[in-house]
Amino acid sequence: MANILTIARILLVVACAFWTTPLTDAQQLAPADIEPNSQDLRCVESNYHHRTESELGHLTAEQLVDEESRHWNYHVSLTDRYGMFTIPLYTDPKRIGAAIVPVLAKVTREFASHPRSKCQEVRFFTALAMASDYDEQVVRLRSTEGGRVAISSALTALKAMVDAGLADDEKHPYNKAHFGLYLLESLRGINQEDQAIREVLASDYRVQLSDRDLAEFVDFLTTTYPTYPSWTPRVNMGRDLRPSKKKYYDAYLEFRKPAQAN
Repeated sequence: MANILTIARILLVVACAFWTTPLTDAQQLAPADIEPNSQDLRCVESNYHHRTESELGHLTAEQLVDEESRHWNYHVSLTDRYGMFTIPLYTDPKRIGAAIVPVLAKVTREFASHPRSKCQEVRFFTALAMASDYDEQVVRLRSTEGGRVAISSALTALKAMVDAGLADDEKHPYNKAHFGLYLLESLRGINQEDQAIREVLASDYRVQLSDRDLAEFVDFLTTTYPTYPSWTPRVNMGRDLRPSKKKYYDAYLEFRKPAQAN
């Protein structure tokens, strides 16, 4: 099954490539875009160059967010192997792990305080996409207090973006507010993995779940088996739930027990 979230991240990158006018291969921040002594300096580096894989391997989760932000600031290219393939090896949710959760909370607070900062916007959406990958592939974010705080902070940051007028599609046609709302809706509720679970239960076990049933089942999974996204590893940007289908079905039967008892 095609992974829609991964495709969405690629589309985000493409959107970033068309951020400035006139169109160029890079979108280097102008001096007026940078607040002195601010976190915006994280997106700026004199004579920026790509990190070696050894260097990438020693970066923290937040430093990886900054590295991806700098890369797209200075070296946007639709065919750039570094940004499309090399960095993702080190931001892979199974590798970066839960470390991305507090980073998302921190980055969202910084963006909420400076919603007009291009640097903070890139950092925010980069961290949000990384955290969403972690949520979809490893552990549901909302199953932990730290994850719930990060999600709440991200909602506040998006509201600040809207309040600043930056989500206006006519004035800012390439804004990423809709992408952010899509990710947050997935974090707070049902994601593509969950939809795939419904499909495999229907096709292989003749279990028909309404939208309400699915939402309740997902809440049960999140509470009882928060690591259920890891039951089906991603392979080549796709996932086949059938090898793990019995786990989902057994969890569904467990979910249904209280109702059957009544």
